[in-house]
Amino acid sequence: YFNNKKEGVWKWWYENGKLKDKCTFLKGNEIDTIFHWYENGKLKELSIIKNGIIDKNASCSSCCNSTVSLYYENGNNKQYYTLINSLLNDTFKTWYENGKPEKVAYYINDNLEGTLKKYHKNGWWMTRTYKNGICSGPTTEYQIDSLTNIVSIIKGQYENNKETGKWIWYNQDSTISQIRIYSNGKEISRKKYN
Repeated sequence: YFNNKKEGVWKWWYENGKLKDKCTFLKGNEIDTIFHWYENGKLKELSIIKNGIIDKNASCSSCCNSTVSLYYENGNNKQYYTLINSLLNDTFKTWYENGKPEKVAYYINDNLEGTLKKYHKNGWWMTRTYKNGICSGPTTEYQIDSLTNIVSIIKGQYENNKETGKWIWYNQDSTISQIRIYSNGKEISRKKYN
């Protein structure tokens, strides 16, 4: 302590003697890099404080201006994101515990911007386009029927978070199985093909 405020490197341990947390403080505020570990010794979270800006309300946790990497107990990546003034900015990634990707997105001031990619554990995936946090633009979905293992690819368009225009369902062999027309999120027509 210095003048009754935390100062220098601080460390906390689990009862088994393994390191749990490590932070550096200056005049009672976190600076530099914050580390958190699981009880098994594997890294749980790494937060890098940006531009020397510190969060006066933090207590060895993710800071308002930091790049954060979270990990599963098995050591695989869990999440990666950047906070600027406590808002998500830049690339945001999440992974399943087995190490496969779950989500990749880009944020500007806590709003999704550009392409969002989501991956499901069973193999299907989707992409959607966002502008200022609103789903507006092309979307593609790759779906696998869990009962039949039949693959479908769906292509369409969103406007203001609602389906719009022509949506096309493709079979695994790239032939069209159906076309739906949407207006303001409501289906107005559907045509199926053999």
